[in-house]
Amino acid sequence: MTLIGHQWALDYLKRQHQAGSLRQSYLFLGPPGVGKTTLALSLAMFLNCQSPDEGARPCGSCLPCRRITRNAHQDVAVVEPVGGNFGIEQVREVESDLPLSPQESHYKIRILTQFELATREAQNALLKTLEEPPPRVLLLLTATERDLLAPTIVSRCQVISLRPVAASEIGDELVRRGLAPEEAAVLAAQAAGRPGWAIRALEDPQVQQRREQALASAADLPHRRRAERLRYSELWGREPREAVLEALDVWRLWWHDQMLACAGARGGYLLPEAERPAPLPGLSPCEAARVLAGVAEIETMIRRNVNLRLALSVLVLRLPGPPRPVPATHLPDARGR
Repeated sequence: MTLIGHQWALDYLKRQHQAGSLRQSYLFLGPPGVGKTTLALSLAMFLNCQSPDEGARPCGSCLPCRRITRNAHQDVAVVEPVGGNFGIEQVREVESDLPLSPQESHYKIRILTQFELATREAQNALLKTLEEPPPRVLLLLTATERDLLAPTIVSRCQVISLRPVAASEIGDELVRRGLAPEEAAVLAAQAAGRPGWAIRALEDPQVQQRREQALASAADLPHRRRAERLRYSELWGREPREAVLEALDVWRLWWHDQMLACAGARGGYLLPEAERPAPLPGLSPCEAARVLAGVAEIETMIRRNVNLRLALSVLVLRLPGPPRPVPATHLPDARGR
């Protein structure tokens, strides 16, 4: 496990620990695949590392570091959503174990990933623990956006927002993992600042295939009529929720770049140059921006567990439509009448 691009965040947490000011609850924010869970695990490794060189911690090779990487450490556990939700029973199970003393280290660490998928009941159940955590307990939450969490959850955590990682840093890691430099550069550019996505794409070719399909649908649907769009949304709605969210993340990149393309921008694009969309005929930057906001809105709704097919139907029907042919009887004559 390698932390890519967020060394500044880990160094900040290290300084807090060394100053004796480490908080008991943190919220790591950022897009999927940016490295939130990896940062949480890196902090856990640092706090448990047995390397004699303090500056080299976490070393990644000592017994505690290896156990944490395998999710086999008695005092460190990663808790993930089940079935697309983070339920109250999961929170209660975590809370029932926290009062027990750590077995191998100074801290008992629980990493609650994708906590934006937690039900309102689950979030409320965690509040008391966040307000009065047991001694020697460290809670690390990850989420895509703070607005998807109850304000009371956010206010009880120190928030650390992770920025997209430079393509050069992602590319260097891909080369280290055996990819040719030219291929690594292409994959790193496609990752749009998300090292986790790049690693998954390296290990699973279907990740890239799904990305290509999402880009193709984003470019094609604005040219389709209502009935074709609805048929597409019906099929799309049968996909797993996580696959839909993954595709919407690609749509967000495409519509962001469509907005820039319509404005004639020279920089600021998120997609590699070969994949940047040509401006849709007749589309203004403001209209593209509205679609981009709509994609983000639908993505938020889906993360809040609304009806998947209904949300996707709303999204595709809101897309700019193809130009309607003007009936011949309405065409102006040579005199403009």
